[in-house]
Amino acid sequence: MAKVPNTPENMSRCICRGCPSFPSDGGFYCAKGKSASTVNRRGCVCGDCANFKDFDLEDGYYCAAGAAGDVDATIAALEAELEARGSG
Repeated sequence: MAKVPNTPENMSRCICRGCPSFPSDGGFYCAKGKSASTVNRRGCVCGDCANFKDFDLEDGYYCAAGAAGDVDATIAALEAELEARGSG
């Protein structure tokens, strides 16, 4: 999974504001990182976004989890730690 470049073009395609879980601050979380506000998970529209498709994103709720590349790096680090412990 790639990072989403923080460009005006990519930002213009952002659909965060139409999400039922939108925390009412900012948006474009897949590129900018998680919201500073509490996110009430009531559904996620990340998978419907052109950025999600164009950058081969796999998860959602970037408003709660953080930017796409950051989330991927965190997951990879946790998987490596589990594997090192013999739990993976």
